[in-house]
Amino acid sequence: MQQKITEQSGNSYSHMWDVATMKQFDGGFLLNKACLPTGTEKLPKGALLKANFTTRTAVMVKTAVLQANLAADGTTVKILKGHNLLATDIIGINGNSVVVGTITTSNADYDSFDISAGALGGALTKGDILQQYTDDGATIPEVKKLAVLYEAITDASEAIKINKGSGIAEGDTIEYGGTTLVLGEVTEGDDYDSFVITANKFGAISAGAVMQVYTEGSTNAGVPVNPDGLNPFEVLIDDEPTCSIMFRADGVVTSLLPQGVTAEIKASLPNIQFLNE
Repeated sequence: MQQKITEQSGNSYSHMWDVATMKQFDGGFLLNKACLPTGTEKLPKGALLKANFTTRTAVMVKTAVLQANLAADGTTVKILKGHNLLATDIIGINGNSVVVGTITTSNADYDSFDISAGALGGALTKGDILQQYTDDGATIPEVKKLAVLYEAITDASEAIKINKGSGIAEGDTIEYGGTTLVLGEVTEGDDYDSFVITANKFGAISAGAVMQVYTEGSTNAGVPVNPDGLNPFEVLIDDEPTCSIMFRADGVVTSLLPQGVTAEIKASLPNIQFLNE
């Protein structure tokens, strides 16, 4: 186990916590590297950890801080970098959770991933913290395809034409502007594919607009994953990284931790004194 220890003393809150009060579980834990993005070089000090006390293994409990407001019908979640999320992770807030799909990292200021409109329970505010959820319960819808309108539709349209190559099929759920429709038969043409709509509930949409297609399922599943403690020292990710788990400390400065901490996480760690500054 390779750990980087920074000397601290007393109750000076210029540090992450009061090291004189910290207590760790006896023995080490093998860190499951599969929970981290490929190429991760270290697990930061202060990271949230969940332990399996039978197998003596640990995983990181992930959180993500919203970089921008999310409207009630918003479909792009923007989060601060450094979240360590992976595609297929489940993340949520206030009892609503989604499966993370493709994570876009090209913007210098934030990362993002797409969701169905309203899947996180409505409007969220910049700074809100998403927390990892279990996969217990119903399946969760996820973006799987994009369909680009071949030509504009109006209120009177009886069919929607989309560009070739979308891969949509009968039974898929298509969404635009918060409105969804389960597709009937999809007809393949030479220049475009199309499907019939008995009543155009989407309204007028211009050519080139992008509709999102989802798997069927519920937008609500699982419960928050709460940690057993914090990682007390920076851990280098080698072939078999091991870590400790700190379950008690006073004066933990939340703003200095490498992750956002939700109210649920604080409640699950009663022996850790979180400070808000």
